[in-house]
Amino acid sequence: ASRLATGRKLSGLATDGSVVLDATPLGAIVAVRANDGAIEWLRRFPVPLRESRVLAEPWEAASPVVAGPRVISITPDELEVVALDPATGKLLETRPLGPGTPWEMPAYLVAATGSDGTPIVLGVGNDIAAFDARDLSKRLWSLSEKTKDLAPARAGVANRNGIRGRVSVAGQFVVVPGVEDILLLDL
Repeated sequence: ASRLATGRKLSGLATDGSVVLDATPLGAIVAVRANDGAIEWLRRFPVPLRESRVLAEPWEAASPVVAGPRVISITPDELEVVALDPATGKLLETRPLGPGTPWEMPAYLVAATGSDGTPIVLGVGNDIAAFDARDLSKRLWSLSEKTKDLAPARAGVANRNGIRGRVSVAGQFVVVPGVEDILLLDL
């Protein structure tokens, strides 16, 4: 599994060009100026003394994303997804994560833009769930919903809906690598 020696999930970096963002597994989400390394803002979150709630594959390193006018991240305790103001780090919105919630249990996030300009954030884990980044309660679609009538079913669909690699965005498509194929979904 993709864990540091401490047993915590690996994190990745994101940038909007002027700042570098990191959501560390040690309890902080931070924005650092890219040109000189000065800390713009730092927001702390509780860190549990337990193993990660999500068993992550090597391609599932989590990092914050910049989606529309917000920085969106999974909290270090993996209990919430948060939207922060990119200039100040002010908490704008929180949504719970877990079985039975609209967000389910994402391992990582991917930012996208819909054909109509809507900023979208994808929560990727055992499923992919798309949300309007301006309102994290507004679920747009999920991989399981979009592929429920797919015939024949994708190989490996019983495990992570067949996802076997890092999900990415190319133009107006979500690229979903699988066991035997690559699935392209319209945003």
